[in-house]
Amino acid sequence: MITNVNKVICGDNLSILKEIPIESIDLVYLDPPFFSGKNYEVIWGDANEVMSFGDTSKHFEEQNKLGFREFTDEEKEYYKRNSGGMSHYLIWMKDRLKLMHQVLKPNGSIYLHCDWHASHYLKIEMDKIFGYGNFRNEIVWFYPAMSAAKKHFPRKHDVVLFYSKTEEYTFNGDDVREAYDEKTVKRYKTDVIFPGGYKAEMNEKGRLPYDVWQIPPIRNNSVEKQGYPTQKPEALLERIIKVSSNSGDMVLDPFCGCGTTIVVAKRLGRNFIGIDISPKSCKLMAKRIGYDEVDIVGLPIKIEDLIKMEPHEFQQWVCDKMIAKNTSPSPNYPSGGDGGKDGIVINSISTGGYGGSPIQIKRSNGVGVNTVKNLFATMHGMKVKNGFIVALSFGAGAVEQVAKYKLNDNINIKLVVAQSLCKIRNYNYKADVVSNGEMKEEDFWIS
Repeated sequence: MITNVNKVICGDNLSILKEIPIESIDLVYLDPPFFSGKNYEVIWGDANEVMSFGDTSKHFEEQNKLGFREFTDEEKEYYKRNSGGMSHYLIWMKDRLKLMHQVLKPNGSIYLHCDWHASHYLKIEMDKIFGYGNFRNEIVWFYPAMSAAKKHFPRKHDVVLFYSKTEEYTFNGDDVREAYDEKTVKRYKTDVIFPGGYKAEMNEKGRLPYDVWQIPPIRNNSVEKQGYPTQKPEALLERIIKVSSNSGDMVLDPFCGCGTTIVVAKRLGRNFIGIDISPKSCKLMAKRIGYDEVDIVGLPIKIEDLIKMEPHEFQQWVCDKMIAKNTSPSPNYPSGGDGGKDGIVINSISTGGYGGSPIQIKRSNGVGVNTVKNLFATMHGMKVKNGFIVALSFGAGAVEQVAKYKLNDNINIKLVVAQSLCKIRNYNYKADVVSNGEMKEEDFWIS
């Protein structure tokens, strides 16, 4: 379960969204890969992107293998007839949109950014999931620029579908008002009289933007430009975040790309979660908000990277993988004064009955009997039966001592080889860990 705020998370949002607490998000903005024919947008060419967005006949089998829902026979038939086509894209999007609806607070809103390829199809799906009555606006983002179009009118706008979860939703209109033009102010001064005698007061802060937003695209010489092909201007996100969230609220972008959403959210005093399946994207967005790569949850990592980590970085990395709270007095330093434990497993659905179990973390090889005995003493003081030791490798003495405690005292200490955690995003508390370090990847998989 994802409990901490201000996270950059690398992975498929379908599984990550399942770990976000229900009704915990105030605002969702998503700019998913656009449907554009046989394949979808693949920005970096990462294997993760290709597997997730590309045309693959193994789509359903892969999704089911990872523990996602079974697809209906009708959906499978659509897919077979239209592999890589619109039906595949809508199925792929629909499952994610349902989870976004689930994590939104009752007063939350969602903004889905799309273009002409699929906007009409996506609106139908959004009407089904969020309710036709909760549709608020079809916002047109107009970005004038030169065009080479010859046999059609230049396509120079995207669509942003704005839905709320209920009738009661955050809308800070005064925060995004635009100044009246001089002619309007001079003509009407205080009130606007419409045909038929309808009278409207002129708000001193200006008028609400219409549903057509003329916000310039990012120029090549702009300081905002990150070299990301589908990057959106900060001004666009700033308007959305200001109007549909408040300071301290949680903003989620499940297709975060180069991180513009979380950059703006951070600047405006909001909390944030940014998700992307591409490691390159996650590294870019982490850099933009001043995070180190070790701060990225789920970023693929090798044993060589673990060895190079500072002790406190290694400890935090393990705690993230183990779904645990780091118990060090300071996050910038390794343990000391923590009562013989480096982390405590967080009580959640993902951790089963292991919530509250202590973790000892050692960035060293050949961890032996003394570490096991120390954890045993800690567990005795805490009056718990389960505990974990994470290290680069373990000696035979540690394995033997764990077996003795299991047999004689019914104390369950699990030895976890850190390298095995590199293969997965979260530790699987439902699977038994092989104490000698000969672990299989499936022993650690958690959906």
